[in-house]
Amino acid sequence: MINLLPNETKRQIRAARINVNLIKYLIFSIFAATFLALACATTYLFIINTKPVNNNAAITTNQSNSTNYDIAKNQYDTLLTNFTAAKPVVDQQIAYSTIVTNIAAALPSGVILSNLSLSSSKLGTPLTLQLKAKSTDLEQKIKVNFQNLPMFTNVTIQSSKSDSSDVSGYPISINLNTVINKGLAQ
Repeated sequence: MINLLPNETKRQIRAARINVNLIKYLIFSIFAATFLALACATTYLFIINTKPVNNNAAITTNQSNSTNYDIAKNQYDTLLTNFTAAKPVVDQQIAYSTIVTNIAAALPSGVILSNLSLSSSKLGTPLTLQLKAKSTDLEQKIKVNFQNLPMFTNVTIQSSKSDSSDVSGYPISINLNTVINKGLAQ
């Protein structure tokens, strides 16, 4: 179909359509604003009506909170007393895993621990570690490694002997004397 309307009429028709759409948006906006205003007013009225009329409820709440606080404080005091009583026991505890881990960290590659006997009575006193090594070159490295760890003091090599008949692959037997620092073992 061929549109033979004059240009002025076409502009007027387009403007009329745009005006109709603008009126629809305006009416929708008015309804939306009215709805939001009513929702805010309803919420405000609901909040005002839920306020306590008297302070009896607040007083009751404060009294129950005070009672709960007293119960919690008594429980805290009991726990504090129990922990205070347990502290000396915990202070005497010795972490043997820390000692063993430090010994393992001080052993270079090619050295094994052949005998280890730990007890709380040996802490702070000289302790002999029996080690086996693949070569005599490792003796000084063992001594230096133990001296570099703060857990061990007075590190000396007591004896070192070679056993050519040993079939384990570690022919060198080394006895290492050291003192384990009791404070770092806890």
